[in-house]
Order: sequence, then structure tokens, then C-alpha cells
Amino acid sequence: MRLAILGPLEIHDDHGAAVPLSRALQRRALGTLLLRANSAVPIAELISALWAGDPPRQAETSLRTCVYGLRQRLPEPGRLRTHQRGYSFRARPGELDASRFGDLLRQGTT
Repeated sequence: MRLAILGPLEIHDDHGAAVPLSRALQRRALGTLLLRANSAVPIAELISALWAGDPPRQAETSLRTCVYGLRQRLPEPGRLRTHQRGYSFRARPGELDASRFGDLLRQGTT
């Protein structure tokens, strides 16, 4: 899988096919999770990121529905994990463009 967050959010499966994410809420949720890849993001933080301080009354239910929809779209749904009070996305080494950029930057400064 290739994950791009530097520029437009893009996901490609292992064959290079783009994974369509047309719903804005799903794109924001996944973007937030990818910014903190491999770490649990608390529900409250996700709600704040998704609704910018003006969440709906049933924000946690909407978030769960959003995560369910993301899992339906992802080529490897098991990468989007549920934690006791949050969610995480497990990115493998070299998949996330921001991580690759950081690695290259460190190589260039040594």
C-alpha cells in the first residue's frame, strides 16, 4: 500500500490502483490517523479534528460509522485498529510519503 499525505490525500493498493475516498469526513479521519500513524489517536482528538469544535450531538456514533466506512474501502481493513478510547492506522515502513521524506531528509543531513 502507498499512503500519501504530503499534498492531496491518496491511497494506492499494492498494485498501484487508487483507493477512492470521496467522503470528506472519511478523508479527514484517515488524514488525521495518518499524521499520527502507528499511534492511537484518542476519540476526542478525532472528533475535534473532524468537526472543528462544532461536533454533532452523536459525534462518537458518527465517528464509528466513518471508521466502518473507511474499513470497507481500505485494501487491508485490519490496518485501521480500534483501541479502548481511540483508533490507529498501522503503516508499514516505506508506505507513508511523510515518513519516506523524513528518512531521506535525515540521510541528506548526515
